Amino acid sequence: SWVRRNALDNRPCIYFLTHTKCVQLIKKRNSTCQICVYIVAIEEVPADQVDRYGVIAGEAINENLIRVNDMVEKPDREQAPSNLAIIGRYILTPDIFDILERIPAGRNGEVQITDALLQQAQQGNVLAYKFKGRRIDCGSVEGFVEATNFCYQQMG
Repeated sequence: SWVRRNALDNRPCIYFLTHTKCVQLIKKRNSTCQICVYIVAIEEVPADQVDRYGVIAGEAINENLIRVNDMVEKPDREQAPSNLAIIGRYILTPDIFDILERIPAGRNGEVQITDALLQQAQQGNVLAYKFKGRRIDCGSVEGFVEATNFCYQQMG
């Protein structure tokens, strides 16, 4: 069961994967939205690193915003639709829980949020925002040390 589902009280939420430290967060919010959309933060990564991320493809709305029409979780380099990687920052609407309950387990036998978002992307309901700022991937020892050092330097 989805323990946190009721705590959202049918409101959109921000979802962070904890293995990534983003120095600048998305601060924009549209409280007059008429259509529910999901938003994922993305950045370009080297082609030899696409297998570490969910990767998107889509049509540019402007230089920082893309309407997503495809996404793949940790694709092989040859199968990646682009080098635009999802970096663990999401704005989700409550219906994501219904989708997650219906989808089968994906890569590595796990239910992937990327697979759930793909269903919405195919209906034009997912936007990708090109992250601006510094991002440190803490999923490796080197990244964790870099993030720790960065935070320490910010303290004083």
